[in-house]
Amino acid sequence: MTFQLIILGVIILSFVVVIHELGHFSAARLRGIKVEELGIGFGKSITVKKLASGTKITLGIIPLGGFNKLCDERNQCIAGKRYKDASCWEKLFVILAGPTANILLAIFLLCISSTFFPGKIEMGPVVYAMSESALIDPGELKAGDHIVSVDGVSVDTWHDVLTNWLSKAGPHTITVRRNGSTVNSFPVTTRKEAISLRYPDQYGIGSHYSNLTNCVTTTIPGSPAQVLGIRPKDCLIQIGGVDTNSHIDVYLALSEWKDAPNLSIRVKREGEVEELNLKNINKKIEKEPFGVVMNMEAIYTKEQLSLIQSLSTASKTVAVYFAQIVGGVIKLITGEMPLKDLGSIYSVGKYGSVIAEMGVSEIAKYIAIISTSVAVFNLLPLYILDGGQALAITYTAVTKRAINSLTEQLFTKISLIVVIGLGFMAIYNDLLTI
Repeated sequence: MTFQLIILGVIILSFVVVIHELGHFSAARLRGIKVEELGIGFGKSITVKKLASGTKITLGIIPLGGFNKLCDERNQCIAGKRYKDASCWEKLFVILAGPTANILLAIFLLCISSTFFPGKIEMGPVVYAMSESALIDPGELKAGDHIVSVDGVSVDTWHDVLTNWLSKAGPHTITVRRNGSTVNSFPVTTRKEAISLRYPDQYGIGSHYSNLTNCVTTTIPGSPAQVLGIRPKDCLIQIGGVDTNSHIDVYLALSEWKDAPNLSIRVKREGEVEELNLKNINKKIEKEPFGVVMNMEAIYTKEQLSLIQSLSTASKTVAVYFAQIVGGVIKLITGEMPLKDLGSIYSVGKYGSVIAEMGVSEIAKYIAIISTSVAVFNLLPLYILDGGQALAITYTAVTKRAINSLTEQLFTKISLIVVIGLGFMAIYNDLLTI
């Protein structure tokens, strides 16, 4: 299974990388810059095809990453101009075309998915119930209210409500629709101790997520759930002596499962109830999330959108992905997110195998997230990446001076250390879970 997951991870990443390199390749060709070799993978390579333009397409024995070998001062360009002779804006065009191709791929996948394979979406921000022990001052908020906006910002999903209201301490102003008509805005307040929570239900606002099933769709390969023998269609009816009637109940009960090594789980399977115990879990995999993917069939399915509507929605979604991934990078840099959360091709394959069972729409969404992640990674200001190269080109354009060779070598070495270090850390994290 481990080998299969690695192969799946390689396939997903290779596809995204090929699109990235084709972006660079196409931009170079458009500006008349000769591309001597378009390589997919590294190490000893074989020539798969030679184009009429003279470009060799090669495949390396290590199918990770890729490159475009452009004609430069070390080569004689028989046809086309050297990269060195291109203007600064042409170089920027070529460099930024790779990440742009990844963003366009993500938009394309989401657009095609929502047009031809309409999938599931988050529930709209409709209040199902209110708890007396709410961690907010809900003001005039009542069960049945449809939240329209928070502090003047329109909200379409519970995720929007969490982002704009519940995760921000202090006073806010919300507007709701009640009984089909818009109600005047009124004040609400979120307590400081509540801002780190993840679900509306934890704040004391019952969302329609509360009604979702407690049954399992699938388990993540190699996870504690799979090791315990939990199967698709199993219903987790009790965890640690607490009844779990919805998927939120399950997630909340399992959120701290590593702190309860003898936690018992009652599973209803084909009408029979079985009891499982976490004391049978190997210590090695206690670092893993529990690994159940809950049945989300109760979520309203999306209406099939027109191509124009899909394009607009996909673009907005990818913009959100981009911002969230950039936020994750910033948290890694500041230490707010631990390096142990990094994963390599094994993680990509592991989660990809789970998502593959959830339909075409979810597969497209997953690859779109991976593609956006590749775009963000390549835009990091490291000299060997597109972001670093773009900064160097911009510096040359503004100052009219090229970066000297010693500085270039230093930047290159620092970048290699960072990139290789992150790569080894990601692989190490995966090895701990295999």
